[in-house]
Amino acid sequence: MPRARFVVRGSVQGVNFRASAVREALRLAITGRVWNSDDGSVELVAEGSGGALAALQSWLNDGPPGADVTEVSRTELGALRRLQHHLGRAQRRLAAAPSFAAGLRKVGLTAALSLPRGLARRQVRPVQVHDERDVGGD
Repeated sequence: MPRARFVVRGSVQGVNFRASAVREALRLAITGRVWNSDDGSVELVAEGSGGALAALQSWLNDGPPGADVTEVSRTELGALRRLQHHLGRAQRRLAAAPSFAAGLRKVGLTAALSLPRGLARRQVRPVQVHDERDVGGD
């Protein structure tokens, strides 16, 4: 299924652009993500049919009421780019972690030899052994 990255520039933050884009994407049966960028633009990664992506791009050119779109750029993303994106993200998270185990937890993995969560914190209680003479009876 085709994937594309859109960058929408202009007065597009603070005008309900992201929420409106999500509603439009749902209407067009498109999945993906949308976020505000530090430079004032709104970015989207969208996946859907070619016609749906074209319709989304057409909507992005205008945006919701109150938005003043000056430019919409589109970059096609293939399956390989998607895999590279996720691998790069995992590598950045691992590199930022204070330890290897913490890095694995950041990307949602656990080390194969690590103890199950909570097991190391459980305390072992001693078993009480009773002498036969202590167990009821005369």
